Amino acid sequence: MFFNEFITHLAKNAHLNETLYQALRNRARPLQLLKRQGLVQLGDVCKQLYYIHEGFFRLYQHTADGERTTDFAAAGEFVTVIPSFFRQKPSSHGIVCEADAYIYALSYYDLRALEELYPDFLVLSKNITTQYLMRFYQDMEFYRTANATERYLYLCQKYPKITNMVSQKHIASYLGLAPQTLSRIIKETIRRPTNGHKS
Repeated sequence: MFFNEFITHLAKNAHLNETLYQALRNRARPLQLLKRQGLVQLGDVCKQLYYIHEGFFRLYQHTADGERTTDFAAAGEFVTVIPSFFRQKPSSHGIVCEADAYIYALSYYDLRALEELYPDFLVLSKNITTQYLMRFYQDMEFYRTANATERYLYLCQKYPKITNMVSQKHIASYLGLAPQTLSRIIKETIRRPTNGHKS
């Protein structure tokens, strides 16, 4: 249904000719998920790379202190468990749907086959991986130096509707805050509008 939008997004990263277009159409699988439905389970091998057309996803892992949220992904982004996907080993992270979603899935083996068959797709794959790593680095650098309020505002700027989709407990976990601290920050930002986060 939304395949052309998927292709348009991919075409921003590399040239896609008609042959590659048809190859992607044959290999990419559309999926629909409901809120709270698991996409990747802890301990399973992550066999797919997913492009999110609609929806919102949360990555998490289990620690000695309980469940910890490690990342989010929204419409227009790709999501997978990087170590599990590229090594095809059991995953230490899970992915859960936090808002009804429509996504496209491309298997690890289809990804590798496309990279071998089509030079343009190899360029595309490298560009997408580079963008993901740069985004991850940018986020980590900001969170490393920002205070608690700045981290919360940065997350809300990146995902404006996150507080409507994800519980405060999971947001607090991602930001490295106690739930009570996040609740106080939210109340303060509502009472005192800010001009933006630290750059």
